[in-house]
Amino acid sequence: MDNSVERYYQKKKRRKKRAKVVFFGMLFVLMMLTLAILSVTVFFNAETILVEGNNRYTAEEILEVGGLEIGQNLFRLDKFKVIDQMESLPYVKTVEIDRKLPNTLSIKVIENQPVVWLQTDTGAALLNEEYRVLELLTLPSELLPTEDPEEQEEPKEEPSDEEQEPDGEQEPVEEKPSPVDGIPRLTQIVATELVVGKTAVFGEEDYTGFLKRLYEGFSQNPDLDWNKVREVQFFARYDVQLLYDELLTIDFGSLDQTETKLELAAYLIKDNGVGQSAVVDVSNPERVYFRPKKEAVELPKEETTEEETTENE
Repeated sequence: MDNSVERYYQKKKRRKKRAKVVFFGMLFVLMMLTLAILSVTVFFNAETILVEGNNRYTAEEILEVGGLEIGQNLFRLDKFKVIDQMESLPYVKTVEIDRKLPNTLSIKVIENQPVVWLQTDTGAALLNEEYRVLELLTLPSELLPTEDPEEQEEPKEEPSDEEQEPDGEQEPVEEKPSPVDGIPRLTQIVATELVVGKTAVFGEEDYTGFLKRLYEGFSQNPDLDWNKVREVQFFARYDVQLLYDELLTIDFGSLDQTETKLELAAYLIKDNGVGQSAVVDVSNPERVYFRPKKEAVELPKEETTEEETTENE
């Protein structure tokens, strides 16, 4: 009899214990569901959106393209979709988005920089190191550097006294800086398609990775400066040359072993100086040369005497 009563109370305790577990389990699930619903409706809405690293575009322009605005819920945000939309802007290279609870969204932008420019029928196209067209500029020819870097403008004739203003003074004419100043020109290849925000197309020739490899090699070499490059000449995949620092031509041949060739070029330039016109030949890393260019000298014309002219007649 005692055993039966004891078993009865034990079963009753177990039932109460199970009921408590079920109750608190359901209560916990209900609380989680309530919290989840509130987090996507009432709580965790963006009250502050921080945009960093933008220079070409305003924060408002970037947020508008990404479809972001104050009040949006941080958890309902499709981060990858927003990043793709922002990176469609030509000058936007990469975007990082971080949620900072409870109500802040942080956006870090890394922008593309114009690495080279191509001449077009109406001006110039600015490209990054992956040939992405950042901008198409409409420019008069006088604002573009000449094809021949050694070509100089002829000095303008001074106006006569009659052409001068009555007071004899003339206002100085300010030269407008070119938007491509300080950016190397890409030559010897012709673009067949230039669309802003898209990769430039160069016909059948494949130059994939060439410019990026060259640009990154310069960035990693402290003894060379990309801003001193005036022209990047892609004659062929195996024939790449740079016009560097006014007087030097760096002959790479192919862009295999780019870092090694750049180190050798930097050594030759440092050892020989930049004050003379020369070819820095690093096309074969095992045999490199610094070859000064011979300047052409005009010989004076021989004067013919009257006696020689009479004899010829």
